[in-house]
Amino acid sequence: MTDVCVYIDNIFFKENVASFYGHYLKKEHALDHLYFKTDTDEDIPFNYYAIPDKVKNNCYQDVQDEKNVLGFKVDVDLSRYTSLKLMGVVNNQSYPITANFGKYCYFNNKFFKLYLRSQDYYLLTDAKSFTIVKKSFVNGIKEEMRCILGLIRYHKLKSLIYREVANLYHLFKRKEIWIISDRIEVGEDNGQAFFEYMNTFRHPKIKVYFAIQKGTNDYYKLKKYRGVINHNSFRHRILYLNADCIISSQVSPYITNLFNHGKNYLADLYRFKLIFLQHGITKDDISSWINVNFHPIDMFVTSANLEYASLTDGKYLYNYPKDTIKLTGMARYDKLLDQDRPLKKQIILMPTWRKNLSVRVSAMTTTRKYNDHFKETDYFKFYNALINDKKLLQTLKKYRYRFEFIPHINMREQIKDFDTNGVVEIVSDDVIYSDKFKESSLLVTDYSSVAFDFAYLKKPIIYTQFDQDTFYQGQIYSKGYFDYESDGFGQITKTVAEARDAIIKAIIDDCKIEPKYLERIDNFYKYHDQNNCKRIYEEIQKL
Repeated sequence: MTDVCVYIDNIFFKENVASFYGHYLKKEHALDHLYFKTDTDEDIPFNYYAIPDKVKNNCYQDVQDEKNVLGFKVDVDLSRYTSLKLMGVVNNQSYPITANFGKYCYFNNKFFKLYLRSQDYYLLTDAKSFTIVKKSFVNGIKEEMRCILGLIRYHKLKSLIYREVANLYHLFKRKEIWIISDRIEVGEDNGQAFFEYMNTFRHPKIKVYFAIQKGTNDYYKLKKYRGVINHNSFRHRILYLNADCIISSQVSPYITNLFNHGKNYLADLYRFKLIFLQHGITKDDISSWINVNFHPIDMFVTSANLEYASLTDGKYLYNYPKDTIKLTGMARYDKLLDQDRPLKKQIILMPTWRKNLSVRVSAMTTTRKYNDHFKETDYFKFYNALINDKKLLQTLKKYRYRFEFIPHINMREQIKDFDTNGVVEIVSDDVIYSDKFKESSLLVTDYSSVAFDFAYLKKPIIYTQFDQDTFYQGQIYSKGYFDYESDGFGQITKTVAEARDAIIKAIIDDCKIEPKYLERIDNFYKYHDQNNCKRIYEEIQKL
């Protein structure tokens, strides 16, 4: 079977049922279908589903013909069998298949000594078949010794130390461990909001931690709470290997795989449920980035009815089970409704970033390099012209409005490119976004999800969409259910002059929101209260 390549991308466990998700590449249309042959001589057929084109193009580097990629899922009750053999059918003939394991899977093709755990069973593999072993003290010792000997044989001493320290810690573990986070270097997102909520009470059976890089401003701000730990420290890593829940607004590798390539020797200790709090409301089709094959998410938080539907109705190919998606509201929205900041005559400009304008340094960090060609882009030319428009600056001075330009964190290296004028302040420091939203009278943005936070406060918004025709071409996502013409919360502008005039008009009208946009806001959100964290907590408990 050299003309077919089968990948197991993820394996989820619910009690003793293992759900296998994967994809296969049909070269020359060789493979008819796949199935598991069991030790009881049963055939367990696979179910198939479509995979987004952008996934094929961006993630499957070995795909030559994207039309020959198909996703699959199969559920197996581990209590019924002792072995599963992966089989493929070609021209009505069955052949054994050797599986490849995707980079997000807990198994891999380099080290076949790992053993995954369901409620009552261990699952092992050699890529050709899966073995199911009943959990017991003796079998647990046997499988762990097999793993230890393998690590010694492969000279993986560092992984061996982490593994056995984590196992020793597990023996004395008395409470569930929940590790919460946002980005490595900053909080002020849904993770921090949920962490602060969890610190309002002490659960007798849960120990809560917040992981953030030591030395950052937010690290020291959060140290007033118990459980703040240095991201990627030895302590963080041992807790990670014993975590019951990883809860974050991010699902980048620095959150979902703390050990990078060392995961090959430790991934069977990744026993946590992954709860994705989201960084913002999902309005676009992000299934090429987040989908069941590439992110093993156990709970996906949403805030709006249309958003929830887009993730569950099958139109967009996320392919998660429907009960993975939860409509709870966003954690940080609880803080938005606090009346602790007086409203100011202040306007904030917060456009989102463009993938093709910034350079990532490492998949395990959020640090980006300076782009030497940034000043040549339409993005720079538009916003530099807007913040230096003479008519706008005169109006700001006349009506005594403060104007702050807050570039996206991924564009911070380019701040020095913008011209300054003494009226518009370009903010380069860490920002407490909830405070900015509460105290500002008007938001100017393009496609950024910050508009949903601002709209939650029922304040006016102006969209600057000078690149509508090209915006999605350079992004990892596609246009989704949200249509700015019919669903948007403010006026759409496409030129510097239009944006300037719209801002000036808003200033003269004392930044009042139009009734039609207020009605859209009221219809969009599922909840408009301060119980979002409570609902998220209750849903995690159900897991």
